[in-house]
Amino acid sequence: MKNQIIHLTITLCLLLTAKIVCAQRAIHHPGGEHRLAELWNWAQKTAREGKKSSGFWIGYSFNRRMAENSWMGSFYSGKQKSVHQLCEVVYGITDDDPYNSDDSDISIKNLARHEIYHGKTGDRIGKDVEKEIAVMFYIERQNTGKFKLEKIKLSNLTLYMNLREAPVYWLGKINTDVSLNFLMKMFIENDETKIQKKLIHAISSHDRPQKVLPFLRKIILGQMKTDSKMRLRNKSRPQQKTITA
Repeated sequence: MKNQIIHLTITLCLLLTAKIVCAQRAIHHPGGEHRLAELWNWAQKTAREGKKSSGFWIGYSFNRRMAENSWMGSFYSGKQKSVHQLCEVVYGITDDDPYNSDDSDISIKNLARHEIYHGKTGDRIGKDVEKEIAVMFYIERQNTGKFKLEKIKLSNLTLYMNLREAPVYWLGKINTDVSLNFLMKMFIENDETKIQKKLIHAISSHDRPQKVLPFLRKIILGQMKTDSKMRLRNKSRPQQKTITA
């Protein structure tokens, strides 16, 4: 009997340990005050020097106000191997998942709330609250050996995301204006339509209409790429000197 109890205890410990070990964890920046661009460069450099893999994620978060019963992201089931709750990956803690509750009744009710919130005739449910939104960039190794930005995803940290078992490099929680400026600069410097579309979605998700709307207006009017080319021309143009008598 005593041996059975010991065996059962060991088995339970192994199961609990396996659950902890299986949970994917993000690699955090060592710390200190750094600009977002510097953090980005750290993540890319560390990823390329580390374990050889087909790709990796770089992520950070910002706060935005949204209805308390609304969510942004992909609604995966947490039972899949490569799918993890982001708050567990980033912070090592789990939170109530509004779509994958063990209680099927709660899960169905939350889905119904979501449909009402997004429905044409539905009213907003719940007050506006501040939520933490993750911006996730997937960078993939090409056949040439070079790395290329392939995906950009936004998600509440309480939701699950398919991380493809790829390492995650976490840059921390970023000021909203800093995040917005970073994404706008990335849009200007990237000429791939697929990525630009994702960046428009990411930019529009920030609570800064006074900055977002003029930026989107320039895109609609076809001025954004023109502005970028003009900046490059002006940068390469020699400065004129004023000659005084």
